[in-house]
Formats: sequence, C-alpha cells, structure tokens
Amino acid sequence: YGFPGVIPYSVAKMALTALYQGLHAELYTRRIRVGIVYLGFVKNDANKKILAPDGNYITVNRSASIDQQKAAVAIIKCAVGRRRVIYLSVKTRVVLLMTRLFPSLLMRIARRSQGRFHAVSAE
Repeated sequence: YGFPGVIPYSVAKMALTALYQGLHAELYTRRIRVGIVYLGFVKNDANKKILAPDGNYITVNRSASIDQQKAAVAIIKCAVGRRRVIYLSVKTRVVLLMTRLFPSLLMRIARRSQGRFHAVSAE
C-alpha cells in the first residue's frame, strides 16, 4: 500500500506485485510456477544505509517484525511449496484485509499518518 514518506519504496513494492501477476498469467500454461512473498519489515544489517530525503546517507533504525532467517525460510517455502502468495507479517495481513474490506478507511489512515507507519530514524 502506498504510504506517505516512502512513496518510492511503495511504488517499487507495487511494481513487484504487478510483475508477479503478469508472470503468473503468462507462464501458467507452460507450467512454470511463480510466487510472491509479502514480508513486511525485515531486520536490516546493522550497517545498512539509505538515502534520506535531503540526499544524505543515514543508518536505518526501524522496528522490524521479521528476522532475515524467517524471511529466507518463507521465500524457500514459496519457491518449493504449493502456495503462490505468502503474507508473512501480521501488519501485512492487516493492510491486505483493510485494502479489501475498508479501502476508504485505510486511505484516511494513510493520509493522516504523515509517514509515521514507515518512519526511519537516523542513528
């Protein structure tokens, strides 16, 4: 979902969804399986840097709900299992549910959040 403060990140993630959907539809008759895992926030490496809005590099300090090992296991399960789509975190499932059942409420929450959902603080 597109939240303020992380629009490029949201666009990239939504593009991955479209890529998954297109590949799944295109490759289905060839029996090539395509899947996607919606991870949520994965714990970053301690020294990971990102670009801040002002163009300077900052260290990511964000609450993560999933560690890297759990993320890797989910990706492998998707690749070798029967499930095409995996929603790993509770937050990801809540956003999915709200997108389907309460889209205007989710839009209001996003508008009022002012980037707090995806806030990154510099260390």
